[in-house]
Amino acid sequence: MKFRQLLSIVAVMICCAFISNDPFSDKIKNALETFYNRYPQEKVYLQLDKDYYASGENIWFKGYVTVQNRPTFLSGNLYVELLDSSGNLITRDMLPVMQGGAPGSFALPQDFHSGEYRIRAYTAWMLNFDPGYLFYKDIHVYNAQDK
Repeated sequence: MKFRQLLSIVAVMICCAFISNDPFSDKIKNALETFYNRYPQEKVYLQLDKDYYASGENIWFKGYVTVQNRPTFLSGNLYVELLDSSGNLITRDMLPVMQGGAPGSFALPQDFHSGEYRIRAYTAWMLNFDPGYLFYKDIHVYNAQDK
């Protein structure tokens, strides 16, 4: 939440900096540019093969990690987690990022219960910022043996 408040203040300062041409606005521009270069924001996207699965299947995915719209140079590992509907961790995988990509999969056991699950993906660098910027994807798992 603090990050969003900081972002709002920064946005107002940017607007003021572009309206006026005084030395204070130049300091603001330089400070924002330094912040942007010193703390770049990584973004993760996971492409899944489908949105619903049966127990016993594999969840295939490919992760894309970018920084400033280019393949990342900051992080070497992508963390992908499978969470239950309560947010409890079921499994976690650490994948090496090569040229901005990281393929992987989760094997669902035959006795995996039906329900809503969530996949979360992030890098260690992303944990320094607001958790709202982590990647989240909801999936559904079916088990024919569940009533």
